[in-house]
Amino acid sequence: KPNCKGDVFKKGRWGGSRGKHDWLQRDFGGVIPISKIYIGRASTDITTRGFRLVLKLRKSDGSWVVVETLRDTNINRSKLSNGRIGVSIPSYTKKISPPIPATAFRLEFYGHGWFDAADIRLYKPKKGHGSKAARRRQPWTGTYRYDLNDREGTMTVVLRLVQNGTRLTGTIRARAASSKRKDLNFDFKKSVTGTCSGNKGRLKLEGQPPDKAVLLENGRKLALYDAEDNKKYVLQRIR
Repeated sequence: KPNCKGDVFKKGRWGGSRGKHDWLQRDFGGVIPISKIYIGRASTDITTRGFRLVLKLRKSDGSWVVVETLRDTNINRSKLSNGRIGVSIPSYTKKISPPIPATAFRLEFYGHGWFDAADIRLYKPKKGHGSKAARRRQPWTGTYRYDLNDREGTMTVVLRLVQNGTRLTGTIRARAASSKRKDLNFDFKKSVTGTCSGNKGRLKLEGQPPDKAVLLENGRKLALYDAEDNKKYVLQRIR
């Protein structure tokens, strides 16, 4: 169109040529979860009274869901034609939680055209966002590792924990990383169970009596206290 410049979804500008009602649309070519919509500008040229902007997403079944409706205001445009002044808000952001899986976005204009828009951005959820939120709710859940060193060699230990309320479950696996003895070449894996409260916890291996449980402290880093060896191990989170 002659009244468009570039791609409105890549900081370009769109201009409609209809009065009363018009719309612009972006098809995704597949299903994409949308978590945020940013509109740098969307406006009518004559009057903002009775003007309406409708933000929609099309679901995979073809139906449209209304995300937001703005009434009686432009976005980022107060000066209208013939010296008129309209109501305007700054650039507009709509956060969507939980994200909506969609195949298209549409912005509809109702009122006294002509209409225009610029710099529309559609956002997907950031990678790892859900896992970070879950980690805040269940801070003990994760995969950790530490090394045991003695005169016989080095053993690498990997601890996997899952928190459910105050309960801890998971597995621990230890294997010889290096050894001065040929017969010290082993690899074992056992389940673990325990409890946690605040930043304190207790953990015991499968078949181990309760009085042999090791103590845990979850501060800036997870630390394990082995009373039998009288040692403290700081664990490195690897997942």
